[in-house]
Order: sequence, then C-alpha cells, then structure tokens
Amino acid sequence: VTLLQETIADDPNRKLEERIAELNQRVESLDLEFATQMRELVPAKQMPLVIEQMLDAANRLELIELASIAPVSVFADDAENADLPLYQHGVRFVFEGGYGNVLNYLKTVEAHPYQIYWRSLDYQVSDYPTATITLELFTLSTSRAFMGVQ
Repeated sequence: VTLLQETIADDPNRKLEERIAELNQRVESLDLEFATQMRELVPAKQMPLVIEQMLDAANRLELIELASIAPVSVFADDAENADLPLYQHGVRFVFEGGYGNVLNYLKTVEAHPYQIYWRSLDYQVSDYPTATITLELFTLSTSRAFMGVQ
C-alpha cells in the first residue's frame, strides 16, 4: 500500500511541466534578445536622416561621390529562413581628406546610435597627405525599400 501511495503521489507530468517551464523561459529570453536586435535595425523612413548624419560627421572630408547599393536579402540563399524579411541597405561614400580626419570620421560612424556595418574601406593616398577613401557601409532593415522608396 505504501509503495502504491508513493507511486500515485509522484506526478508523471511534473518532469514535463518543468521542461515546458524551462522552454517558456528560453522563448522569453530569445524574444527579448530579438527585440533588442530589432532596435538596431534602421527603418527605411530613417535612412535619409542616417545618411544626413553620416554626411554631417564628414564635415572635414570632401565628398566626391555618394551612391546607394541595391538592397540584398540577408536570407536569400537560406531556404530555411527565406521568408524572413531582412535586407542589407548599402551606401558607398567616396571622400578626400587627411588620415586624422578619416580616422575621426570612422570613429563617429562606429559610435552611431543605429547599427552600421562595414562592407569595405579602400584608402588610397593620392597626393600626400590627401587620400581618397571609398567606404561601403550597410544597415539592416525589415523593409526592402531603401529610404522609404520602392
């Protein structure tokens, strides 16, 4: 009778309920992490402001060229996540200026409140101390539209 009572007292669902609670906590943690990362994305309507701020920060450099780079789906080659709308929006800047001014500009870009990623940096000294800098940067967005334009 004692053995039977102990067997009945042991809830067969307890382990499953504990596992469900652990998984729910993990889901909450992932949701929070995802929300944090989403705040780093740049909405299409904010891109003009971001580019303006990046140009303002380059006040000691001479802008030679500014071009947008066609949006690229981050998950285009990933069949498992192909339905997730996440796009890279790139911008190519060509500046002329001195090394110190370039370095200060790059530090400003790194400190930008929105997450800005580097694709490439080409630094060519044309006539010392002046250099030509080609800088490709990109942001991430859930919208394919760049600067709110399809």
